[in-house]
Amino acid sequence: MLSEENDPSPYEVGGQWVLGIGTERRYFGPNTKMSKLFAKGKGAKYMEDNWRKKYEDNVIPDGGTYTDFSYDFTWIDKGARAFNTSNPAEHFIGSWSGSAHATEDLIVFRASNVTSIRSLTFGKNIDQINEAHNLNIPSLPDLPNRSGPNGPRVPLGNMETIIEWVKPRKKSK
Repeated sequence: MLSEENDPSPYEVGGQWVLGIGTERRYFGPNTKMSKLFAKGKGAKYMEDNWRKKYEDNVIPDGGTYTDFSYDFTWIDKGARAFNTSNPAEHFIGSWSGSAHATEDLIVFRASNVTSIRSLTFGKNIDQINEAHNLNIPSLPDLPNRSGPNGPRVPLGNMETIIEWVKPRKKSK
């Protein structure tokens, strides 16, 4: 069972990742600041719209699911979605994979991502970014999770983030 975080803002979570504070797996349930803000973002709306397209008229059968959703968030390619939102939760999560399932009364949406140096640079290594933009940023390796009783002690270490939000469900007839 995942436990809810102590409700930090996206800015606080970003700072904790940079400093290596917290656990390697972060869960934000429907009542958290991160979830509420993320659910207002364009990526969440896009996933919800895809769910509605799968289940015509928003009537979902019992046990209805939606898996293998992905949302690319980049500064470089694919419409540069990063430039089209000011939502800090979307900026922290970046690209993500998603799934959804129907309960008796709700649709539960879930987004997940591993925050890492490679994720921060959209899958490009620092050398590719330097070359493309004529920069001289020093190379940084992906850093593994090194968790102990107090969480990862490695600044910028890999950190999985899971966000869930819910919407009311129309029941099948």
